[in-house]
Amino acid sequence: MFRVDMMPAAHGDCLWVEYGDPDDPRRVLVDAGPTFNDIYQVLVDRIRALPTERRHFELFVVTHVDADHIGGAIRLMRDAPALGLTFDRIWFNGFDELRAHPRVGSFLGAAQGEYLNLLIGDYETRTGTTVHNAGFDGPILVDDDGLLRVIELPGGLSLTVLSPGVDELIGLAIEWKAVVEELGFRSDAGPLATIRDQLEASTQLRPLVAAVDAGPAVLGPGDGADAAESAPPIPPTFGIEVLGSEVALGSDDSPANGSSIALLAEHADGSALLAGDAFAPRLAASLRTLLAARGSDRLRVDCFKLPHHGSAGNVSVELLDLISTKHYLVSTSGAQFGHPHATAIDAVIEHHHGARGKPELWFNHDTETTRPWRDRAGATTHYPQGGTTWRA
Repeated sequence: MFRVDMMPAAHGDCLWVEYGDPDDPRRVLVDAGPTFNDIYQVLVDRIRALPTERRHFELFVVTHVDADHIGGAIRLMRDAPALGLTFDRIWFNGFDELRAHPRVGSFLGAAQGEYLNLLIGDYETRTGTTVHNAGFDGPILVDDDGLLRVIELPGGLSLTVLSPGVDELIGLAIEWKAVVEELGFRSDAGPLATIRDQLEASTQLRPLVAAVDAGPAVLGPGDGADAAESAPPIPPTFGIEVLGSEVALGSDDSPANGSSIALLAEHADGSALLAGDAFAPRLAASLRTLLAARGSDRLRVDCFKLPHHGSAGNVSVELLDLISTKHYLVSTSGAQFGHPHATAIDAVIEHHHGARGKPELWFNHDTETTRPWRDRAGATTHYPQGGTTWRA
């Protein structure tokens, strides 16, 4: 079996991948959404639903340092001991990994701290295992020679790294201080003790689970779960047309998004292109390299998780023309940014190259900004129906 579940992650990503034996599948987690209590609680509940001996991920990928991808990851690493949660690998391009690359590292300034690197280090110390970017010497990337790294996970899951490239990581390195401070990190925090003190003082990033995992824990008003820590409101429906028309296809230039880890996951039972928030030109370049090696004109996958929540800035005709699939996954509630953009979804429908009929659009939220495609000609749409996850 091979399955991709899009957890409800507001305007972010949280992808739960299972593969192998249906009765005892192996698992990969890609991002953990934002910090909001009502969103993060769903992930914790799903982990708690597993028998304690199966609370394990072969791999946890934190694609990049945007709050809607990394925020929940920080909380999850803090909750991991109480949940009895273990990982074989954690992939995340933090400061130390950027510094380890000879070209990227030269663009970094003084040593800066961020919380997730600290917590991954804590995990390695506590468990006596090496998990951080396991399988790589330094950052996870497509290097200058264009060679696409392939990592084989136990159970027959093959992962091909499609993004970021060296140029995208240099872009992040140049802006590292501004990027991490925008996320609330003090990049000049100094010694680890100072960084840890700042993490402990954060109300948004506090653990959810008690020190002893005795049962379900739900934050209520008495626990500080105020309105500011709930998922943000959904903008008006008309905003998707206005915003989408103002963003040119494939135009994203955000350093954080460009640094996003994007993966092609392939198993005997299925395949998925998991694009994070990666740049369309980078994905297209990597796919052309891959297709040349395979002697094919298009990459055939079972599903394609659209980059950047269906933003027009991360979808391009060039990219869509390199992919053949039936199922397109759109992970967003539309909060804050009005994703997905109409121009992006229109491009998906117009440049769909899958066999056997219309493209199928899978949404993990049924909201004002995702609902307009329910009756859109040229596509079949799927929305959650009372569940907490949606899958393709």
